[in-house]
Amino acid sequence: MKPTLTLLLVTVAFQSFCQPADSGRISKATEMVPLISTRPEVLTGGFIDIVQTGQMNASARLFKLYVGEPGKFQVPVSLYSGVSANSFGNSKNNEDFVHHLINPSAGIFNLSFDGNIKLAGRKGRITCLQLQYMGSVRLLSGYDYTLSRNITLFNSNESLGLMFITGAWERNRVNNPGVFWVNIRGIYSISPTGQLAEIFGLSVKSIMLGYSLGMGIEISQAVNVRLLYYRYTAALELPSFLQPYFQVSFNYTMK
Repeated sequence: MKPTLTLLLVTVAFQSFCQPADSGRISKATEMVPLISTRPEVLTGGFIDIVQTGQMNASARLFKLYVGEPGKFQVPVSLYSGVSANSFGNSKNNEDFVHHLINPSAGIFNLSFDGNIKLAGRKGRITCLQLQYMGSVRLLSGYDYTLSRNITLFNSNESLGLMFITGAWERNRVNNPGVFWVNIRGIYSISPTGQLAEIFGLSVKSIMLGYSLGMGIEISQAVNVRLLYYRYTAALELPSFLQPYFQVSFNYTMK
């Protein structure tokens, strides 16, 4: 097992979910981000990502705060710290690094923005179609087995796609509505060619193109799970990239 300590993972998200309405029918999960509090949220959440290779990435959110105008333009800023390792006890040919390249939430340092723009849907209703976007700059770490040394590099990862959202709730808790969503995204990723060649020991391309399919369900104080499928169509010519990646992400909150 070769754990990689994630010291700083900063997520800066520009969110514009379904438009809130005066009616109480809209889900809490699709309302505007809460107003800025005088006290930041400390150790209130995090996530655990698992892929089919056994690679896991677990991070805890150290704090979360908001910058901007309450109820209008807001920038949620979060600081994460965690670890990454292979749950099967064996990681070969930098498979953990491959997972970090594919997973947009991974990285020693991750500065990103993401959000949704409503394209279609009735005002005051949960069900809608949105444009989903995300961009990030990450500091990643790989291992040069030839020279037995760690190599760090900056990677840029961008995605753009569509998301369909509708309601979800527990049978006996109709007063606690959430959302169910499905999405499809195109992915563009670029890394320094020279450092990739040192990590994988061969000439590789710096640009990777791919797509992602996903679905998830988010109900406050009940469940927050995402299932994601990644496939790169123009990527590194390595066995690790020739297979599709399935990822399960568990997000949690503690308040």
